[in-house]
Amino acid sequence: DHILVLSEGRVVESGGYDELAERGVLSDHEFNESDNQSKGSGHQMSRQTSRVSESESAAQVLRQISMTRENEQKVTESEVKNSQLIDKETENFGSIKMSVYLDYLRRIPLIYTLIPLMSAFLFNACEVGANFWLNIWTTHNSTQVDNNFYLSVYLSAIVSEAMFVLIFFMVQRTGAVIAAGVLHKDMLSCILRTPLSFFDVTPSGRIINRFNRDVEQIDTRIPWCLSEVLFQAIKFLYIVALVIYMNAYMTVLILIIVIRIYLWTSRQLNRLNSITRSPIYSHFNESISGAVSIRVYKVHQLFTEKLHNYIDVNVNIQKHLSTTEIWLNIWTTIIGLLVSFSTSLYVVLERDNISPGFAGFVLIYSVNVIGNISWALRMVGTLETEMVCLERVREYSQLDPEYSWESTDANKPSDLWPRSASIEFIDYSASYRRGLEPVLKNLNFRVESGEKVGIVGRTGAGKSSMTLALFRIIEPTFGQ
Repeated sequence: DHILVLSEGRVVESGGYDELAERGVLSDHEFNESDNQSKGSGHQMSRQTSRVSESESAAQVLRQISMTRENEQKVTESEVKNSQLIDKETENFGSIKMSVYLDYLRRIPLIYTLIPLMSAFLFNACEVGANFWLNIWTTHNSTQVDNNFYLSVYLSAIVSEAMFVLIFFMVQRTGAVIAAGVLHKDMLSCILRTPLSFFDVTPSGRIINRFNRDVEQIDTRIPWCLSEVLFQAIKFLYIVALVIYMNAYMTVLILIIVIRIYLWTSRQLNRLNSITRSPIYSHFNESISGAVSIRVYKVHQLFTEKLHNYIDVNVNIQKHLSTTEIWLNIWTTIIGLLVSFSTSLYVVLERDNISPGFAGFVLIYSVNVIGNISWALRMVGTLETEMVCLERVREYSQLDPEYSWESTDANKPSDLWPRSASIEFIDYSASYRRGLEPVLKNLNFRVESGEKVGIVGRTGAGKSSMTLALFRIIEPTFGQ
């Protein structure tokens, strides 16, 4: 790219190849030796010694250098992956696996799952029963009817409905708090036990995002969405039964298609929302820790613009999430109108075969179907998108831990250990993380008790790595 011509320790000429060739500089100089020239790619360093005869031109020399660079760039895909300083954040696709839901439910004690489930069924039964009782009451309304009896039954259904919903929320939220505490504890324990190589390739902002936003969603949003989904799912069954009773099968088909499209889109957008939030935390923390350097080099504007770009990407995804909700509202309104129209048409055509009370009962639910369907779909979509947070927390709760703190029975030392202060390395090799070249290779030496041993070597020879090995901060690939 740029050539410097040296003579007696001074730069006598510099410039591009074409420029120096036109001035006749390169043809007058002989490149004899470049003994200590270091050439390296992203993952290795090599030393080259090259001699060029007088008959070889500078163009041939530069051509050889260019070919060497091209060969160094032809590394395998696995080598490129191993040489990356930061691992790419995991991005999942498709629906949330059932194992994620089951794992969350397993963290809740069984009694805190069964009682809310029964309470939700009884609550909806009381609500529908109270409305149906009004149908019976109006059908048998006459002077001979005991209104106090009908009123007491209706009032009992309303009071029972309030009791069941109170029991539901108290027990369900208590179980959710227990599950959130267990999930947080598992992730924290796993992070503290993971090897230090994990922190070398994982930005701190990515970890903070898990403990900040993801745990917050598990604490607050998921329990609320779960309770709403359970209530709305049972009510949704009544609505579907009503639609099928009215022979509006096409409406059910359209509803299923809308659910599939909305859930897939909102779920993936929420995953992108979580992933694009991590760089904001990382960049903010790095800017604070490196504030002195940023001000010294006067690059604060560059860092500010970079932060703005990260925020723009995240806000743009949030806008798309809002758009999907608007799209859902439009389609659920259309579906609700179809249901209301088909129900009203059925009541008009069958007016001679149904009682006025039952007609009113059916029409009430058909009018409310717009809001019920919209809210039910939104809650199902919100729950699935929020479960992405649980998916991300589970990922950091299943990291590969460090080696066991306790020795195996075969290698466990006696109670009298240590009897002497000797240290021995036997065919010991170690690397900083899996897939990288070993930094210590086949070490064999013994330091006796009372000896003082100096470890001498150039930079990168492995002096500090040997110390890390003694404290098991890096583990052996083989040897002991």
